[in-house]
Amino acid sequence: MNKSVPFAVPYACRYWVYHLNRSDANPQEHRGIAELFEARFLFWVETLALISRLADGIAINAMLQLLETRLFLGMLDPWPRRGPTLGAVVYDAKRFMRRCQAIHVKPQFNH
Repeated sequence: MNKSVPFAVPYACRYWVYHLNRSDANPQEHRGIAELFEARFLFWVETLALISRLADGIAINAMLQLLETRLFLGMLDPWPRRGPTLGAVVYDAKRFMRRCQAIHVKPQFNH
C-alpha cells in the first residue's frame, strides 16, 4: 500500500458503494454521492490510482449505473429529476477513469 495514503482511506474509496447498495438510501438524493462527484471526484480517482485500484473505481461506477437503472425501472423508489441524472454523471466518470487507467501515477510529493 502507498505510504502517502492513510490506512482507512483505501477501504473507504473501494467499498463505499457496497455499503450504499445494502442501505435504503436513494443514491440520487444522498448528498455524499453528489459531493463526491461534484467536489471530490479527482481526489477519489487519484487515491485509487495511488493504491493501484483504478479498476475498482470503474466497477463502482458500473454498480452505481445499475442502482440507477433499478430505480428507473421502479425496482426501488423513484427520485425527482433535478439536473443531470446520477447515471449521466457516473457514465462520464467511468469514461474519464477508463482513459486514466493507462497512466502510471507516480507521486511526486505527499499531500
